[in-house]
Amino acid sequence: MKLSHCIRYLFVILQSFNAAQAALVGPGDIAFTGWNADSRDAFSFVALTEINPGETIIFTDNEWDGASFNSGEGELSWTANSVVAAGTVVALSDINSSTQLAASTGLASGRINLNASNEGLFALLGSLAAPSSFLTAFASDGAAGFTSLAGTGLSVGLNAIDFHATAAQDADIFAYAGARSGQFIFSDYLAQLNNTSNWLFQGGSGDQSDDGIGPDAPFDNSSFSLQGSVVNVSEPAGLSLLFACAVAITVCNRRLRFSISS
Repeated sequence: MKLSHCIRYLFVILQSFNAAQAALVGPGDIAFTGWNADSRDAFSFVALTEINPGETIIFTDNEWDGASFNSGEGELSWTANSVVAAGTVVALSDINSSTQLAASTGLASGRINLNASNEGLFALLGSLAAPSSFLTAFASDGAAGFTSLAGTGLSVGLNAIDFHATAAQDADIFAYAGARSGQFIFSDYLAQLNNTSNWLFQGGSGDQSDDGIGPDAPFDNSSFSLQGSVVNVSEPAGLSLLFACAVAITVCNRRLRFSISS
């Protein structure tokens, strides 16, 4: 077997493995990058794993009591209509209008009217009645926005963000202003994305989302990138991948030796 064929074989293994592993699973698979409760409500999030076509994320500003959501607030669903690469930022605008709601990629429906204070926003899989997994959450004022994170698998600073007791508490508009490059795996951005010191904010009377003082809407939707070429997989998946590559390299090495000796 020629060396070029071995390289192609390994490349196919890596590509196939990545395709098989890509899917939304749970906490930390996405993170919020923008949140606007002024005028034309909006938010944005970054995919920290590849999202497959047909996968749907539910967003809601209903409060969670540790076992279920209350009612009376908004719900919005977003569905990928093509592969969304890890590192892609998805922006949803005019979320307070079911007729003007728009997504930078994918399909969105529903309506959420964000409050400028004491507000929270959850992202989850499944349904509000039966969430199968929580992905992330945002609160402008802690328990007044979340009510609780019990039973969600989410932790503030790890895969959720809360501006309670900070200078940004109950601000009207927030935007992530931290690094978008330099990490080796996308999940390493979680600590930066969920650190309140990496966000810009503004609050007050009137509309701060379009006053020429940052942050303004629309948000920065530039993608996140990795340093070098690294396969972004979980630890168990990484071990399986390592084994598959080791087998492939062994086979290639033996065939190369046979070709040289003969």
